[in-house]
Amino acid sequence: MTMAEVKAKEWGNSIGVIIPNDIVKHERIKKGDIIKLELTRKTGKSGFGMFKKMAPFKREHDHRDDDF
Repeated sequence: MTMAEVKAKEWGNSIGVIIPNDIVKHERIKKGDIIKLELTRKTGKSGFGMFKKMAPFKREHDHRDDDF
């Protein structure tokens, strides 16, 4: 079984997904083929950009790094 994570997009009055080309080639999918999809909705939100307004991370001095 081949798996891919894709984003559902509006397509006219419907919702559609695009099958990535590498999967189309691997599975030898052709126009007109009937394919079976198993759907699983990904839950949770992406953390991308969630900390963009925070100050940059600054490392405090770690005395374990000092030479003896």
